[in-house]
Amino acid sequence: MFGSMALYLQIRVQPKKHLAYIPVAILLLLSLLSKETGIVFILISLAYALMYKKKSLLHLLAYEGLSLISYIALRVHAVGILARPTISPIDRLDFMQRLINIPDIFFSYLKTLFYPVSLSSSYEWVYKQITLNHFYFPLLADLIFISLIVLTAILLYKKRQFKYFKLFIYFSAWFFIGVAIHLQIIPLDRKIAERWMYFPIVGLIGMAGTMLETLVMDLKNIRIVTTVLILIIVVLSARTFMRSFDWRNDMTLGVHDISNAKNVYDLENIISVGLTRQGKLQEAKYHAAKSVRLYPAVTNLTNLGAIYAILGDYKDAKIAYVEALKYDNYYLTYQNLGSLALVYGDIRENTAFLIGAVKKFPYNAKLWLCLALLEYREGNTGAAKKAIGNAWHLMPDNGDTYFYNEIMNNRPVDIKLN
Repeated sequence: MFGSMALYLQIRVQPKKHLAYIPVAILLLLSLLSKETGIVFILISLAYALMYKKKSLLHLLAYEGLSLISYIALRVHAVGILARPTISPIDRLDFMQRLINIPDIFFSYLKTLFYPVSLSSSYEWVYKQITLNHFYFPLLADLIFISLIVLTAILLYKKRQFKYFKLFIYFSAWFFIGVAIHLQIIPLDRKIAERWMYFPIVGLIGMAGTMLETLVMDLKNIRIVTTVLILIIVVLSARTFMRSFDWRNDMTLGVHDISNAKNVYDLENIISVGLTRQGKLQEAKYHAAKSVRLYPAVTNLTNLGAIYAILGDYKDAKIAYVEALKYDNYYLTYQNLGSLALVYGDIRENTAFLIGAVKKFPYNAKLWLCLALLEYREGNTGAAKKAIGNAWHLMPDNGDTYFYNEIMNNRPVDIKLN
């Protein structure tokens, strides 16, 4: 929304009124703060200025540069400039291995755009070696598609359709910029996600619209073009309607989509979570363990640990949680380990763990509560009261009132694993 508004304002602003570009820069900053891929709107904005408002290009560069610098400063302060996801197999490949996957990624998006039959909310398989099926064939298909775009642009230029040529180039830039940012040059938290095509598809539609407009200049083609467009819209609308039935909740979507993808560890994990909520713990454990075998990550290991804990297998639960922390400092893993520390393990070791955990997550009320209960059990009343005070002040409506009152009044506390 913010990026689209920025582009709209940029189109409306007169080139000489450079101060009017300040709201454009502010909207682009809001776009970046909403989602990192808002960077594409900055690039598209500069492309528009370069092609249609060259006099405003320097002013726009200055204002948008300030927006980008502001975003980078905020990001570095919050998470660091090079914070990387750790929940996708693509993230564990080196740069050259990720390059091997680019033809397949691009081809997968093209296939989904033009033939949206077998859809999935997640695609996670990766290739570490160059093969005919997963590199050369997709690369050939990608080159054919790109060649068609280049030939169309050349044709428009040779026919002296400069207005449409310019528009076609702009929408081509829109499409390729939108795709390029999702080609895993910088690793993302998924290999492929169909929702990532929302931005590039605008460029594709723009290119198609430009070509159609050149066709309908000949009035004889209007009926043919209109008929084809109606047919395409009806077919895609029907596919969208059918896709809506795949979702009732996360579990039903995972069960459906896993048949259209392979080695999708996160869908196995989603199914496991759904089965846990239904009380089918043994089935849930099977899917969680399968997810871990496919790709061990902090999310599925934490889920597997939680299932073990519910089943009363505290030893395996702790093993799973500790293994999960090797992949990421996930707050929920710390919370679960904190809860487990109340009923299992060496008290001194558990107390040291929770003291370290609250230093790492000082605003986590659950960890402060676990530390308070552990200290109170050991008779460290002063430390317990300080910890429960922190927990209660951070989250007074989080069910901590009972523990707060009991500890502050030196009354016995009934501790159960939850």
